[in-house]
Amino acid sequence: MRRRYYTDNEKTEILANPYTFRMTDTQVFFTLEFKKLVVKEKQNGLSNRKIFEKAGYDNDFFSVDVRDGVVKRILTEYNSEEGLRVPQKPKYARTIAKKKHRETEIKELEARVDKLEKMIEFLKKTQFVDKHGRKP
Repeated sequence: MRRRYYTDNEKTEILANPYTFRMTDTQVFFTLEFKKLVVKEKQNGLSNRKIFEKAGYDNDFFSVDVRDGVVKRILTEYNSEEGLRVPQKPKYARTIAKKKHRETEIKELEARVDKLEKMIEFLKKTQFVDKHGRKP
């Protein structure tokens, strides 16, 4: 099966849906509320296509296979010991945030070292000047 890449306009529309937790160029991650909706509506006998329509998603965004796969994964999660889980931010996002924090911290420390070196040079020069601004 070929991977589908969403356009910027599609991503904007999908992300505007309150049932979308986050998405990448090729995947959509759904909220816990969407998962609960899927379980409830499947128990009521609604088709996968109708569930996505009821949630406000355009049918063109998801193929039949994708809708079926999403519903199957949600029902498997629902029937697991843990039950439905709240979606999590990806681990790499936390790593990127830490890396950016480290980079910012390094830049701040470099600026501080530069400032301290300038202060030391200034103090070296002023050490030999007396009260009247003359060198001894």
